Amino acid sequence: MVIIWLPEAQRHLKEIYLFYKANRSLKAAIKVRQELFTSVTPLKKFSQMAPIEIFSTKTTQEYHALTVGKYFKIVYFIDNERIYISAIFDCRQDPKVNEQKIK
Repeated sequence: MVIIWLPEAQRHLKEIYLFYKANRSLKAAIKVRQELFTSVTPLKKFSQMAPIEIFSTKTTQEYHALTVGKYFKIVYFIDNERIYISAIFDCRQDPKVNEQKIK
């Protein structure tokens, strides 16, 4: 399987990195970004490993959410032999804010 980071998910990754860089340290920002980026590698072999994420707004796509560390979820869907990373949720945020990231 191939993993594809959609532009919105790339933007979320950059926002998280910049937040950690500004509010913690460069080292923490690099560590979080690397952890988020590498955590999706097992999906290539085990695409169904994360549970299905249920949203209150109706979506036609079946999304999975991979929990990373204490605070993040990587939301993705599978289409044929491709895994599309759609969003990165910070679980400390309001669920409604996170849900709006799925389009």
